[in-house]
Amino acid sequence: MSRRLFIGVEPPEDVRNALLRLEYGLPDIRWVPPESFHITLRFLGSVDEASLPELDYHLGNISFASLTYSINGIGYFKKGKYCTHLWAGITPDEDFMEFARSVNAYFDPGITAKKFARNYTPHITLARPKNRAMKDITSFLEHNALFKITDIPLTEFHVYESFLHPDGPEYQIIGSYQALDH
Repeated sequence: MSRRLFIGVEPPEDVRNALLRLEYGLPDIRWVPPESFHITLRFLGSVDEASLPELDYHLGNISFASLTYSINGIGYFKKGKYCTHLWAGITPDEDFMEFARSVNAYFDPGITAKKFARNYTPHITLARPKNRAMKDITSFLEHNALFKITDIPLTEFHVYESFLHPDGPEYQIIGSYQALDH
């Protein structure tokens, strides 16, 4: 049997509450519930259950010290003229990016910091608009451009299982890994 998994960071409750306050002003949009806010470090996809002990062993051996990260501004991903995701951007500072690269190193041996940074945009998804033209979200982006939260503690990361439902995905933490100093 396989499970749909990803590795990520859960923001603290006060940060989730602050992000929830951004979810307004765009009618008929599918906002992400605060219990689903996360920063994806690595999407694993379908993982055979027999591989879980090896994954747990590897992730348990990642050494990292507690660090802080910041959210800085609102962004988007698009396909053609349509917005596919609205997100709060994580400042890609050196400590956060090295932590994320170390989590990914097992899956991409030898990945350089420069190449990793080119291919990774750390963010917290706020909404998944369906067929929403970019012109329809411009005022939301402009209004929230200066949104910022600094010094958010990162003391652990998780393996999440993702369950897909018609009204949006549901995530469940199935494994947690602590910083060395926590």
